[in-house]
Amino acid sequence: MECQSTSPSRRNDGIAPPGQKERTLAEHEGAGKLSRSPDSQLADSQPPLGIRLHWSQASLKGICQSPMHCLFCKEESTGSRSQEHIIPESLGNTRHVLPVGLVCDSCNNYFSREVEKPFLESAAITVLRFHQAIPSKRGRVPSVQGVLVPRFPVMCWKEPKDSVLAHVALEEDGLKHLLSYDTGRIIIPAEGVPPSDRVVSRFLGKAGLEALASRLVRYPEGLKYLVTEPQLDPVRDHARRGTLPDWPYHVRRIYDANRTSPDERGSMVQVVHEFDILQTDSSEYYFILAIFGLEFALNLGGPEVDGYLAWLNCHEGASPLYWGRNAG
Repeated sequence: MECQSTSPSRRNDGIAPPGQKERTLAEHEGAGKLSRSPDSQLADSQPPLGIRLHWSQASLKGICQSPMHCLFCKEESTGSRSQEHIIPESLGNTRHVLPVGLVCDSCNNYFSREVEKPFLESAAITVLRFHQAIPSKRGRVPSVQGVLVPRFPVMCWKEPKDSVLAHVALEEDGLKHLLSYDTGRIIIPAEGVPPSDRVVSRFLGKAGLEALASRLVRYPEGLKYLVTEPQLDPVRDHARRGTLPDWPYHVRRIYDANRTSPDERGSMVQVVHEFDILQTDSSEYYFILAIFGLEFALNLGGPEVDGYLAWLNCHEGASPLYWGRNAG
Protein backbone atom coordinates (compact mmCIF):
# COMPACT_ATOMS: atom_id res chain seq x y z
CA MET A 1 0.00 0.00 0.00
CA GLU A 2 1.34 3.45 -0.88
CA CYS A 3 0.60 7.00 0.26
CA GLN A 4 1.14 10.11 -1.84
CA SER A 5 3.68 12.79 -1.00
CA THR A 6 5.11 15.81 -2.80
CA SER A 7 8.68 16.18 -1.50
CA PRO A 8 11.32 16.57 -4.23
CA SER A 9 14.83 15.14 -4.34
CA ARG A 10 17.97 17.28 -4.48
CA ARG A 11 21.11 18.03 -6.45
CA ASN A 12 23.96 20.45 -5.81
CA ASP A 13 24.47 23.59 -7.88
CA GLY A 14 27.44 25.93 -8.25
CA ILE A 15 29.03 28.31 -5.80
CA ALA A 16 27.75 31.87 -5.92
CA PRO A 17 30.34 34.54 -6.74
CA PRO A 18 31.74 36.55 -3.80
CA GLY A 19 29.27 39.17 -2.58
CA GLN A 20 26.20 37.18 -3.56
CA LYS A 21 24.09 34.83 -1.49
CA GLU A 22 25.27 31.22 -1.35
CA ARG A 23 22.77 28.74 -2.74
CA THR A 24 22.47 25.00 -3.07
CA LEU A 25 19.72 24.22 -5.56
CA ALA A 26 17.92 21.02 -6.37
CA GLU A 27 15.11 20.26 -8.76
CA HIS A 28 12.72 17.39 -9.32
CA GLU A 29 9.76 17.41 -11.68
CA GLY A 30 9.37 21.19 -11.52
CA ALA A 31 10.05 21.57 -7.82
CA GLY A 32 13.20 21.67 -5.75
CA LYS A 33 15.08 22.51 -2.59
CA LEU A 34 17.27 25.45 -1.76
CA SER A 35 19.50 26.26 1.18
CA ARG A 36 20.98 29.71 1.47
CA SER A 37 23.32 31.61 3.74
CA PRO A 38 22.87 35.35 3.14
CA ASP A 39 25.88 37.65 3.24
CA SER A 40 26.40 39.78 6.29
CA GLN A 41 29.00 41.89 8.09
CA LEU A 42 30.52 40.87 11.42
CA ALA A 43 31.65 44.40 12.24
CA ASP A 44 33.12 47.34 10.36
CA SER A 45 36.53 46.58 11.83
CA GLN A 46 36.37 42.89 10.90
CA PRO A 47 36.83 41.27 7.48
CA PRO A 48 33.56 40.97 5.51
CA LEU A 49 31.54 37.87 6.21
CA GLY A 50 30.99 35.77 3.12
CA ILE A 51 30.70 32.00 3.19
CA ARG A 52 33.14 30.27 0.85
CA LEU A 53 32.50 26.59 0.87
CA HIS A 54 35.08 24.99 -1.41
CA TRP A 55 38.54 25.12 0.10
CA SER A 56 41.81 24.88 -1.84
CA GLN A 57 45.32 24.44 -0.47
CA ALA A 58 46.04 28.04 -1.43
CA SER A 59 43.10 29.40 0.54
CA LEU A 60 44.19 27.46 3.64
CA LYS A 61 47.86 28.37 3.41
CA GLY A 62 47.57 31.21 5.92
CA ILE A 63 45.80 28.98 8.42
CA CYS A 64 48.20 26.06 8.08
CA GLN A 65 51.34 28.13 8.60
CA SER A 66 50.82 27.93 12.37
CA PRO A 67 49.29 25.22 14.58
CA MET A 68 45.51 25.10 14.43
CA HIS A 69 43.39 25.08 17.57
CA CYS A 70 39.89 23.72 17.95
CA LEU A 71 37.13 26.32 17.97
CA PHE A 72 35.51 24.62 20.99
CA CYS A 73 38.03 22.86 23.26
CA LYS A 74 40.93 25.16 22.17
CA GLU A 75 43.33 22.19 22.02
CA GLU A 76 45.75 21.92 19.10
CA SER A 77 43.89 20.33 16.16
CA THR A 78 46.45 20.49 13.36
CA GLY A 79 46.39 16.70 12.92
CA SER A 80 42.59 16.33 13.00
CA ARG A 81 40.93 14.78 9.96
CA SER A 82 37.21 15.20 10.60
CA GLN A 83 35.14 17.42 8.33
CA GLU A 84 32.71 19.53 10.33
CA HIS A 85 29.28 20.34 8.84
CA ILE A 86 27.81 23.58 10.20
CA ILE A 87 24.31 22.20 9.61
CA PRO A 88 24.07 18.38 9.75
CA GLU A 89 24.01 16.41 6.52
CA SER A 90 20.77 14.89 7.77
CA LEU A 91 19.15 18.30 7.32
CA GLY A 92 20.13 18.42 3.66
CA ASN A 93 23.51 20.15 4.05
CA THR A 94 26.38 19.02 1.86
CA ARG A 95 28.09 22.38 1.26
CA HIS A 96 28.27 24.40 4.47
CA VAL A 97 31.44 22.67 5.69
CA LEU A 98 34.42 23.91 7.72
CA PRO A 99 37.99 23.17 6.67
CA VAL A 100 39.52 20.17 8.40
CA GLY A 101 41.09 21.10 11.73
CA LEU A 102 38.88 24.02 12.73
CA VAL A 103 37.00 21.55 14.92
CA CYS A 104 39.08 18.70 16.35
CA ASP A 105 38.18 15.04 15.86
CA SER A 106 37.14 14.64 19.49
CA CYS A 107 34.71 17.59 19.44
CA ASN A 108 33.42 16.61 16.00
CA ASN A 109 32.53 13.13 17.22
CA TYR A 110 31.07 14.47 20.46
CA PHE A 111 28.82 16.98 18.73
CA SER A 112 27.57 14.36 16.30
CA ARG A 113 26.65 12.01 19.16
CA GLU A 114 25.57 14.33 21.98
CA VAL A 115 24.31 17.51 20.30
CA GLU A 116 23.15 16.82 16.74
CA LYS A 117 21.74 13.34 17.27
CA PRO A 118 19.27 14.34 20.04
CA PHE A 119 18.08 17.22 17.86
CA LEU A 120 17.73 15.14 14.69
CA GLU A 121 16.08 12.20 16.43
CA SER A 122 13.47 14.29 18.24
CA ALA A 123 9.92 13.51 17.15
CA ALA A 124 9.38 16.92 15.54
CA ILE A 125 12.52 16.80 13.38
CA THR A 126 11.98 13.13 12.49
CA VAL A 127 8.45 13.84 11.24
CA LEU A 128 9.67 16.91 9.37
CA ARG A 129 12.45 14.95 7.64
CA PHE A 130 9.98 12.19 6.74
CA HIS A 131 7.49 14.56 5.09
CA GLN A 132 10.23 16.48 3.30
CA ALA A 133 12.08 13.26 2.36
CA ILE A 134 15.44 14.42 3.73
CA PRO A 135 17.81 11.45 4.00
CA SER A 136 20.57 10.92 6.54
CA LYS A 137 24.19 10.92 5.40
CA ARG A 138 23.70 7.19 4.85
CA GLY A 139 20.89 7.92 2.42
CA ARG A 140 17.95 6.84 4.58
CA VAL A 141 14.80 8.88 5.16
CA PRO A 142 13.60 8.37 8.76
CA SER A 143 10.47 6.28 9.18
CA VAL A 144 7.42 7.32 11.20
CA GLN A 145 4.65 5.32 12.84
CA GLY A 146 1.08 5.80 11.66
CA VAL A 147 -2.31 4.15 12.14
CA LEU A 148 -4.44 2.18 9.71
CA VAL A 149 -7.97 3.19 10.64
CA PRO A 150 -9.45 2.15 12.98
CA ARG A 151 -6.56 1.00 15.19
CA PHE A 152 -3.82 -0.96 13.41
CA PRO A 153 -0.24 0.37 13.73
CA VAL A 154 1.78 0.83 10.55
CA MET A 155 5.35 1.90 9.86
CA CYS A 156 5.82 4.39 7.01
CA TRP A 157 8.99 5.21 5.12
CA LYS A 158 10.18 6.82 1.89
CA GLU A 159 12.95 6.24 -0.60
CA PRO A 160 15.11 9.34 -1.21
CA LYS A 161 15.19 8.76 -4.98
CA ASP A 162 11.44 8.12 -5.12
CA SER A 163 10.23 10.63 -2.58
CA VAL A 164 6.76 11.02 -4.10
CA LEU A 165 5.79 7.65 -2.65
CA ALA A 166 5.48 6.57 0.98
CA HIS A 167 5.61 2.86 1.73
CA VAL A 168 3.96 1.18 4.71
CA ALA A 169 4.52 -2.03 6.65
CA LEU A 170 1.58 -3.72 8.37
CA GLU A 171 1.39 -6.43 10.99
CA GLU A 172 -0.64 -9.52 10.19
CA ASP A 173 -3.92 -8.40 11.78
CA GLY A 174 -3.74 -5.06 10.01
CA LEU A 175 -3.04 -6.74 6.69
CA LYS A 176 -6.05 -9.04 7.13
CA HIS A 177 -8.22 -6.04 7.90
CA LEU A 178 -6.96 -4.20 4.82
CA LEU A 179 -7.54 -7.19 2.54
CA SER A 180 -11.15 -7.44 3.71
CA TYR A 181 -11.92 -3.94 2.37
CA ASP A 182 -11.46 -2.34 -1.02
CA THR A 183 -9.75 0.74 0.47
CA GLY A 184 -8.00 1.76 3.65
CA ARG A 185 -7.11 5.04 5.35
CA ILE A 186 -3.77 5.63 7.07
CA ILE A 187 -3.17 8.53 9.42
CA ILE A 188 0.41 9.82 9.54
CA PRO A 189 1.46 12.44 12.13
CA ALA A 190 1.88 15.93 10.69
CA GLU A 191 4.17 17.04 13.53
CA GLY A 192 5.84 15.69 16.63
CA VAL A 193 6.99 16.76 20.07
CA PRO A 194 9.82 19.30 19.65
CA PRO A 195 13.26 18.74 21.18
CA SER A 196 13.87 20.18 24.63
CA ASP A 197 15.02 23.80 24.92
CA ARG A 198 18.41 22.62 26.17
CA VAL A 199 18.89 20.39 23.11
CA VAL A 200 17.90 23.21 20.74
CA SER A 201 20.08 25.87 22.38
CA ARG A 202 23.16 23.63 22.36
CA PHE A 203 22.54 22.81 18.69
CA LEU A 204 22.21 26.52 17.86
CA GLY A 205 25.29 27.47 19.88
CA LYS A 206 27.42 24.90 18.08
CA ALA A 207 26.16 25.89 14.62
CA GLY A 208 26.40 29.62 15.40
CA LEU A 209 30.08 29.56 16.36
CA GLU A 210 30.85 27.47 13.30
CA ALA A 211 28.95 29.92 11.09
CA LEU A 212 31.18 32.71 12.43
CA ALA A 213 34.30 30.63 11.80
CA SER A 214 33.27 29.77 8.24
CA ARG A 215 33.26 33.45 7.34
CA LEU A 216 36.71 34.10 8.73
CA VAL A 217 38.66 31.15 7.30
CA ARG A 218 40.74 33.46 5.10
CA TYR A 219 41.72 35.52 8.14
CA PRO A 220 43.89 33.52 10.58
CA GLU A 221 43.82 36.36 13.10
CA GLY A 222 40.03 36.34 12.99
CA LEU A 223 39.97 32.61 13.69
CA LYS A 224 42.45 33.06 16.53
CA TYR A 225 40.14 35.71 17.97
CA LEU A 226 37.16 33.34 17.91
CA VAL A 227 39.15 30.63 19.68
CA THR A 228 40.60 32.87 22.39
CA GLU A 229 37.81 35.41 22.95
CA PRO A 230 36.56 34.90 26.55
CA GLN A 231 33.17 36.49 25.79
CA LEU A 232 32.43 33.46 23.59
CA ASP A 233 33.39 30.94 26.28
CA PRO A 234 29.88 30.71 27.79
CA VAL A 235 28.22 29.68 24.51
CA ARG A 236 31.24 27.53 23.67
CA ASP A 237 30.91 25.68 26.97
CA HIS A 238 27.13 25.42 26.65
CA ALA A 239 27.47 23.78 23.24
CA ARG A 240 30.14 21.39 24.54
CA ARG A 241 28.78 20.58 27.99
CA GLY A 242 25.30 22.05 28.35
CA THR A 243 26.59 24.03 31.32
CA LEU A 244 23.44 26.12 31.68
CA PRO A 245 20.05 24.47 32.18
CA ASP A 246 18.42 27.32 30.25
CA TRP A 247 19.91 29.33 27.37
CA PRO A 248 16.90 31.20 25.93
CA TYR A 249 16.38 31.44 22.18
CA HIS A 250 13.66 32.94 20.03
CA VAL A 251 11.60 30.81 17.65
CA ARG A 252 8.81 31.68 15.22
CA ARG A 253 7.55 30.66 11.79
CA ILE A 254 8.39 33.14 9.04
CA TYR A 255 6.99 31.18 6.08
CA ASP A 256 5.23 27.90 5.35
CA ALA A 257 7.44 24.81 5.25
CA ASN A 258 6.20 23.87 1.77
CA ARG A 259 6.45 27.34 0.25
CA THR A 260 8.06 27.43 -3.19
CA SER A 261 9.13 30.34 -5.35
CA PRO A 262 10.89 30.73 -8.72
CA ASP A 263 14.65 31.26 -8.76
CA GLU A 264 16.59 33.30 -11.29
CA ARG A 265 16.35 30.43 -13.80
CA GLY A 266 12.61 30.06 -13.41
CA SER A 267 12.83 26.79 -11.51
CA MET A 268 10.58 26.38 -8.48
CA VAL A 269 12.68 26.09 -5.32
CA GLN A 270 11.92 25.46 -1.68
CA VAL A 271 14.03 26.65 1.24
CA VAL A 272 15.56 23.81 3.24
CA HIS A 273 17.65 25.92 5.60
CA GLU A 274 19.29 29.33 5.61
CA PHE A 275 21.35 31.21 8.18
CA ASP A 276 23.08 34.48 8.89
CA ILE A 277 24.72 36.44 11.72
CA LEU A 278 22.89 39.53 12.96
CA GLN A 279 24.78 42.33 14.72
CA THR A 280 22.42 44.64 16.61
CA ASP A 281 23.01 48.32 17.40
CA SER A 282 24.07 47.16 20.88
CA SER A 283 26.85 45.06 19.32
CA GLU A 284 25.13 41.80 20.21
CA TYR A 285 25.65 38.91 17.81
CA TYR A 286 22.71 36.63 17.06
CA PHE A 287 22.85 33.43 15.04
CA ILE A 288 19.71 33.31 12.87
CA LEU A 289 18.76 29.92 11.43
CA ALA A 290 15.60 28.95 9.54
CA ILE A 291 14.73 25.30 8.87
CA PHE A 292 11.84 24.96 6.45
CA GLY A 293 10.57 28.37 7.52
CA LEU A 294 10.95 27.91 11.28
CA GLU A 295 13.31 30.68 12.41
CA PHE A 296 15.55 30.34 15.46
CA ALA A 297 17.61 33.17 16.98
CA LEU A 298 20.32 32.64 19.62
CA ASN A 299 22.45 35.30 21.29
CA LEU A 300 26.07 34.15 20.97
CA GLY A 301 27.18 36.51 23.73
CA GLY A 302 24.90 35.48 26.56
CA PRO A 303 21.67 33.73 27.60
CA GLU A 304 19.08 36.40 26.77
CA VAL A 305 17.07 37.46 23.71
CA ASP A 306 15.87 40.93 24.73
CA GLY A 307 18.13 42.51 22.13
CA TYR A 308 16.56 40.43 19.37
CA LEU A 309 13.06 41.30 20.51
CA ALA A 310 14.03 44.98 20.44
CA TRP A 311 15.49 44.57 16.94
CA LEU A 312 12.26 42.93 15.74
CA ASN A 313 10.22 45.75 17.26
CA CYS A 314 12.32 48.37 15.45
CA HIS A 315 12.10 46.51 12.13
CA GLU A 316 8.38 45.72 12.17
CA GLY A 317 8.95 42.01 12.77
CA ALA A 318 11.03 41.47 9.63
CA SER A 319 13.37 38.49 9.60
CA PRO A 320 17.10 39.35 9.37
CA LEU A 321 17.24 36.68 6.66
CA TYR A 322 15.04 38.89 4.45
CA TRP A 323 15.95 42.40 5.60
CA GLY A 324 18.53 44.93 4.44
CA ARG A 325 21.02 43.47 2.03
CA ASN A 326 19.15 40.16 2.27
CA ALA A 327 15.86 41.70 1.10
CA GLY A 328 14.53 40.42 -2.21
